[in-house]
Amino acid sequence: MSLASNAPSPIAALGVVARAVIKDAVYYADETDFRRAPCGEYDIEHRNGRVGFYNRASHDGFALSLDVFLQHIHEGRISLVERPVAA
Repeated sequence: MSLASNAPSPIAALGVVARAVIKDAVYYADETDFRRAPCGEYDIEHRNGRVGFYNRASHDGFALSLDVFLQHIHEGRISLVERPVAA
């Protein structure tokens, strides 16, 4: 499931967003293949059993199932942070 878009982050309007930092190899499936998510900071949101990631700098997006997301947190590949959204 690809969430790539040129639209602003769908959760940025909340003022404070959940953010995740990908620190190590995280792979996701797109329409044709498995891709490695670039390391960096992402806005995240949980919807329908999946966690969507959105990178403001590159406008890239992707999603992971909730169980895979939690596994990557447990293994230290993803960290959660909370920061105010810059206007």
